[in-house]
Amino acid sequence: MLDVAELAYECRGERVVRRLVTATSVPQPGVVVVPDVELEERAYDDPGWPATADVLAASLPGAAALLGIGPRFSPSHMVDEIGTAARAFRKDPRCDGRVAIVGFGLGGSLAVTATAHEPRVSAVVAMGAAADLPRAGFGSASSLRRLVEAGLADPTDHASWRREFISQSPSHHLARLEGRPFLVVHGAADEEIPLLHARELASVPTSQMHVLPTAGHRLRMHPAAIEVAATFLGALFSAQP
Repeated sequence: MLDVAELAYECRGERVVRRLVTATSVPQPGVVVVPDVELEERAYDDPGWPATADVLAASLPGAAALLGIGPRFSPSHMVDEIGTAARAFRKDPRCDGRVAIVGFGLGGSLAVTATAHEPRVSAVVAMGAAADLPRAGFGSASSLRRLVEAGLADPTDHASWRREFISQSPSHHLARLEGRPFLVVHGAADEEIPLLHARELASVPTSQMHVLPTAGHRLRMHPAAIEVAATFLGALFSAQP
């Protein structure tokens, strides 16, 4: 049975509280789940991001902390929070000190960048992620307009906000991942992020790439994608002391 609690930490001077689910009563590996930005309305039967975190926690078994995309989203802020959450999770008594990061879409790209700067993170899984954010359309005037309309962003300096998508693109930070396990999962039918981005991410020598032939962009809705990630992490943690 899963137990739902909270993971609290301070990021950029503010207290942040995120959903934490644990699958066992003893310390286990932790997974930080970074969601994608989803602007379309969810279907009535869509269980949402908490269900994704629950499946990962139950599959390991372990603990999963679910981050969120807030109304003041910026790439730099998100990278900072991912790193802060990972450090807090490692010290949490419900975690055994081993932490991986699993990110989806834009969250997957920023998860890769955050992991590159957090050497004590065990591994990262990028699901449907872009290697180069501006090349994938992020940071453009139209993407900013959509985020503002959705109430997810309201930057005071639009030019600086757009430049963050350049500086936080995984392509600039991949070298720092060498030596650590890195799984890239992509849907062959992804119409938002071309497959070439997955190939670029998987250029890291210690990476693995898994392409799902029937999957699109929203990999949290594809059970096979979650299974691939869970199998990868389960094998990793079982091999680690």
